[in-house]
Amino acid sequence: MKKIISIIILGLMLSSSYAIQAELKVAAVNINRVMLEAPKFKSANQAIDSEFKIKTDQLKSKANEIKTLQDGFKRDFDTMSEDQKRVKSEEIRTKAKDFNDREKTIIQEFNQKRNEKLQELQKLLSTQIQSLANEQGYDLVLTQGVAFATPSVDITDKLIARLQ
Repeated sequence: MKKIISIIILGLMLSSSYAIQAELKVAAVNINRVMLEAPKFKSANQAIDSEFKIKTDQLKSKANEIKTLQDGFKRDFDTMSEDQKRVKSEEIRTKAKDFNDREKTIIQEFNQKRNEKLQELQKLLSTQIQSLANEQGYDLVLTQGVAFATPSVDITDKLIARLQ
């Protein structure tokens, strides 16, 4: 008799759990796709890239200048006096150090700018997800760890449209 009651109680618990799940309205968002396709994210990336293009072009020019100096030093090494070798070697070392310092600074500035913009866009994204969830009556919106979502629960396109 106890077994039968236990089985009935277990069956009721499982069926009530299923009923609760049936009422839960779930959506999924592919955040990576939003970050690649949403116009606001694209324009932010383009703005950062164009801002740092001049600096990276200057770095490339400095790298070419150092390479030219090194090639000339190797080519003329046998015909140079010891003083000329020392002066040229020091010039190359100084320019290389300046280049490395400038490169590190630009990378840090780029990463800082990108992270600031990303934080700003993530706040906007979170706000838009919450707004869309409220408007559409979703109880749960998943953004990570989703292996598969049917088109009926995937709201990525709707979110991208909102981020025009």
